[in-house]
Amino acid sequence: MMTIKMMLIPLAMLLAACQSLSAPQPDSSQTIKVEQHLEPLLHYPSWSSESLFYTYPFEFSDLDKIDVMDEVNVRLAYEEGCVYLYYGPNKTIPFLPNGQASWDDKNKTLKYFNVVYEVGDIIESGGFILAPWHRERYAKEGFVSQAPSRCDVKEMTMLSGLPRGQAARKTL
Repeated sequence: MMTIKMMLIPLAMLLAACQSLSAPQPDSSQTIKVEQHLEPLLHYPSWSSESLFYTYPFEFSDLDKIDVMDEVNVRLAYEEGCVYLYYGPNKTIPFLPNGQASWDDKNKTLKYFNVVYEVGDIIESGGFILAPWHRERYAKEGFVSQAPSRCDVKEMTMLSGLPRGQAARKTL
C-alpha cells in the first residue's frame, strides 16, 4: 500500500507538469493600433556644414549581403561640436552608411535610416566596434566622408544594419 502511494505522488507531479497553462485571450473587440511609416527610406543630405562622422559607401542592396552580425547598443552624444557613440564607457567615433545618416546641427539630432535620435538616445542596430586593422582597411579603401581630426578618437563604431524595428522596403 505504501509503495502505491509513493508511486502516485511522482505520477501526480508529472501529470501536473504536463498540463499547459493557457494565457488569458485578449478581448476580440479590442483593436491594436499599428503605426506605419509612409515615408520611404531615402538618401538625404546632412544638415551640417561638415561631416561629423565617418561614412562608407552604401547601397540598399547591401542589406541583402550582410551576414548575421552582432547587435550593438550605443548612446548618442554630442560634445564640443563632435558626434560620438558611447559603447558602455568607451567613446567612439561613428562610422555610418553614406546617404543613410545625417546630422541636424540645429536640433542636435542624428537621422539614421529614417529614425531620428536625440542626444542621449540609445541606438540599437547591427554593427560592431572596429579593430584598428579594420579601420586601416577602410581607410585604404577610402571613406566617403571623414570626421574632423579634432573629433577623432581611437575607437570607431560601425553601424551596418537597420535599427531595431525598421524594415527595408523592397520597392527601392
